[in-house]
Amino acid sequence: MVSYTNGNLAYQAREKETVQKKTVTKVKKSTMPIREKLFYLVMVLLVVVVASVIISNYAQIVEYNYLIQKQEQAIKAIQLENESLQLKIANLSSPERILSIAQKKLGMKLNEEQIVMLSNQLHNRQQ
Repeated sequence: MVSYTNGNLAYQAREKETVQKKTVTKVKKSTMPIREKLFYLVMVLLVVVVASVIISNYAQIVEYNYLIQKQEQAIKAIQLENESLQLKIANLSSPERILSIAQKKLGMKLNEEQIVMLSNQLHNRQQ
């Protein structure tokens, strides 16, 4: 139904035009400039490189610590072996043992008149 406004049909036509007319506005997305993108890319790469250098340094430190511990264990084992060999030397070179072997196995006899004390001379040579 057509309504008349003061007897003017043109008024109604304009009203329909404005209602039927759609306003299409395009929203343009603002993108980052290329320089800013490159800056962020370079910063990310820089952070990755610095982090990888730090991590590789820590890995090398851990490897060196492992090698140091391994060498310390080897040193301790050699020191224990040296101590046991020193005890063995002390037991085997005791004068009582030498005297008993000389008397029992070799049939030697102790001549009290010809005793020469060499232990002080041997002790001085070892030092």
